Amino acid sequence: MAGISAAGGRTVLYDFKTRKQSQVSRPLSGYPTWSRDSASLFYVTFGDDLSWWRLRMRDRKTERVTALKNKRVFQWFATAPNNSLITTHNVVSHEIYALDWEAP
Repeated sequence: MAGISAAGGRTVLYDFKTRKQSQVSRPLSGYPTWSRDSASLFYVTFGDDLSWWRLRMRDRKTERVTALKNKRVFQWFATAPNNSLITTHNVVSHEIYALDWEAP
């Protein structure tokens, strides 16, 4: 099972057989998401190294999927049927409008 540690806010795995928890990432991280075949765990790191990561379960190798610094995407993501990652594009407007409404 994957989750976020209560003390520290890092992605962790819990092994039900050994009843032990292991930390997946050192930096603050979150949004753990399993691949459709459960062969990989995806997560995002926060702070100076804002990135999406993949942990391959067979050999516990971690690899950066993409760095998110200076990209206008949400940190949230999900896996698509082909195990690619999907997210939403963050479009922000800094313009403020006022609307005066008069009922007929």
